[in-house]
Amino acid sequence: MATAAVDILDGPTGQLLLASHALATVGRSVAADYDLEFFSDARTAETVLVRAVSAIVSDPIALSAFVGPELLHRLGEISDGFHHGYATKGREGVAFLGSISPVLRPLEQAIARSASNKWWWSTVGETQVLTESATGARLDRHTATYDTADGWWTAPQTASTLMSTRGPVGDWPSVAAVCGEDLAVDSPRTRSFITPAGPVFEICGPEDFVGLVEQYPRQWRDSFGEWKRMTGADGPWIGPDWEAVASDYAGVHLTVAGYLSTAYRALPAAEGLTHLAGWDPDGTVWLRQPPSTTAW
Repeated sequence: MATAAVDILDGPTGQLLLASHALATVGRSVAADYDLEFFSDARTAETVLVRAVSAIVSDPIALSAFVGPELLHRLGEISDGFHHGYATKGREGVAFLGSISPVLRPLEQAIARSASNKWWWSTVGETQVLTESATGARLDRHTATYDTADGWWTAPQTASTLMSTRGPVGDWPSVAAVCGEDLAVDSPRTRSFITPAGPVFEICGPEDFVGLVEQYPRQWRDSFGEWKRMTGADGPWIGPDWEAVASDYAGVHLTVAGYLSTAYRALPAAEGLTHLAGWDPDGTVWLRQPPSTTAW
């Protein structure tokens, strides 16, 4: 598993986070919607972004604000906006963001140097918290098995899995409380979680996720065509065989940097393409949990 700092500008979520937060820092808000409409006008977007980045990096106060607590809140907006994909024409915006990533490089470096955000590259935290999901219950599907877990979500959601994140972070009780995908309430309930014994696989970036898929391969179905619509790729799709992973690991952790560099991309793997979707930033999926009707 990767130990060197991962480039968060490798992925569309990382690119959108830095671009949209840069614009917000200089007073120009951009919706992280399904169309990514602002970024589809490449000429205008590039001009505005270049000016915004220049203004931020040349002003210590603006740079401090950029790497401050609002950055994590912006990440929550990105993860919520991406969690059901984006419209086909949104791929134009994603393509533009990829081309403009060198302009955003000073902002990525500022985040990496910021003491308050270094944990984005850290392995699973010692203090783990469960966060109320959109259904008000635990973050799994109580009757699902590994054989029925295909679909949009790469993170397994079965009767024997559970997802936690570290906490507290800043003013929030957990990372998922501000960055969780598809949260239905503004102030979700949380409770502490005693982590199970056993090794945890770390997804720190794309190479780690592809390595996991190639070590534990399984054919996946793009049941609703959402992966194709989002990435433009047609497969064949390969995902982790979570039942096999569970035989070797107690859990799998996705770092924040891993999320930003890996999520919502079509990644080449040995037997096809793979795609990480539906996984909270900093989320650790515990694979050997006893079935339960609720976490609350």
